[in-house]
Amino acid sequence: WCYEEHLLSPRKIIYTTRTVQYHCQSSTQAIGGALPQSSDMMPLPNMLFRPDVEIPAMITNLTRPQRKELRWSWVYIVSEYSRRSVTKPKDKLTALSGVAEQLNRIWDPYLETDYAAIEGATRSRGTRYLAGLWEHFLPRELLWHLAVIEDDKAYPKRRPIRYVAPSWSWASVDGGVRCGEGL
Repeated sequence: WCYEEHLLSPRKIIYTTRTVQYHCQSSTQAIGGALPQSSDMMPLPNMLFRPDVEIPAMITNLTRPQRKELRWSWVYIVSEYSRRSVTKPKDKLTALSGVAEQLNRIWDPYLETDYAAIEGATRSRGTRYLAGLWEHFLPRELLWHLAVIEDDKAYPKRRPIRYVAPSWSWASVDGGVRCGEGL
């Protein structure tokens, strides 16, 4: 839940052991002259914090690198989120649903553009969120695997005993995953 709150807040005040920091989408400032700790978290695309009526025009004006960044924002979020521990495994998908809801605001206008097919998306009106994967990028998103850590060994985790998500979803396993590679 904390990760979702961090992502969905365009501005944050972070209390650390050494200073108070102000984080926004583009910078971090520390109060009292302390050196700010940079966040290694990729922020959500700025357009998510804009009104719905502005999103289609913003998508139309995206450059190719910006389109790629938009497409891979979900992949990055899943990779970062899956590395975190969840107290209650049944909450794994629910705790990320707010981020998915915000990204869904982008996918409809994105899928209506000519370049969506170039980026590997199924061109259709609307999309569905399927247990942590997006229907319009499903072939690519089904290519998730456990992340590799030190010494090229995968996390020694197994699927939870209790059902959390369908076996084809990254949410069905405990541990960090990598998504969408190889296509």
